[in-house]
Amino acid sequence: MQYVAWVTDPLETLDTARDTTLRLIREGIKLGIPQIHLDPSGIVRNDKLTLSGYDPNTGMSLSTCSLKAICYRVDPPVDRHYLHPLLILASSQIPIINPAAILTSWSEKTLGIAMELAPPSIISQNPDALFQFAQKYQDIIIKPLHRAQSRGIKRLRHVKRSQFENLKYPILLQRFLPGIYDGEIRIWYAGGEILGVLRKKPLQGDYRVNTDRGSTIERVTLTEQLRLKAEKAGAFLQKRGVRLAAIDYIEEQVTDCNVTSPGLLCEMEELLGCNLAEHILRELF
Repeated sequence: MQYVAWVTDPLETLDTARDTTLRLIREGIKLGIPQIHLDPSGIVRNDKLTLSGYDPNTGMSLSTCSLKAICYRVDPPVDRHYLHPLLILASSQIPIINPAAILTSWSEKTLGIAMELAPPSIISQNPDALFQFAQKYQDIIIKPLHRAQSRGIKRLRHVKRSQFENLKYPILLQRFLPGIYDGEIRIWYAGGEILGVLRKKPLQGDYRVNTDRGSTIERVTLTEQLRLKAEKAGAFLQKRGVRLAAIDYIEEQVTDCNVTSPGLLCEMEELLGCNLAEHILRELF
């Protein structure tokens, strides 16, 4: 018997009712998929890869090296805590969803640039280049590349060159998109195909969206222009082996692409009234 392995942060840190991975695991039980759930402490690599965790189908402890696929869903940021277990898993020949080469080499905040679907952007730690960009667009957003969940994101309108001096690593600047006040559109993809759509709205007067801090969600219908752009993004993901992703769009431009641990599945299912987890599992396995 070959198992699908779900590697996440420790179980006690997850929201058991709303966590996307746990929702997929519960659906996997219904479909009879052999599964093992573990956190990075359960990874052992010597002459072979062995994973130790628990069997969601039985609730019993389980240790196995018979694996069909590994779904690596440890939450960002992509730091040593995230990377080192992933690199151990990648040393085996077992398929990882999404591919380790993608998870280790892409920044989720800059994928829109590679897709040619992002707003005007610059990635650098050169103060002259950053200041020139800021002067050109006046109203900008600064995004640290190594952080997640809107942490460190700031809006800048009166910029001085000194703000970009002595940076220890590159940052991302983008033109501010006032359409954020109308919300950002989240599109889920499975196998490169559009799976579901919703709109996330920031709190009144805020330009950051975080559903854990009060942002709301609502149904939305894609315009034809956005659908074409979304299909272009899906083709980009599919070509590179990204099988599960969620992309955020503001003013029909890509501002974030979650390939590490796409979330809001439970909320999207409730909003749309459909079983998306089954569709995802049948697409993946």
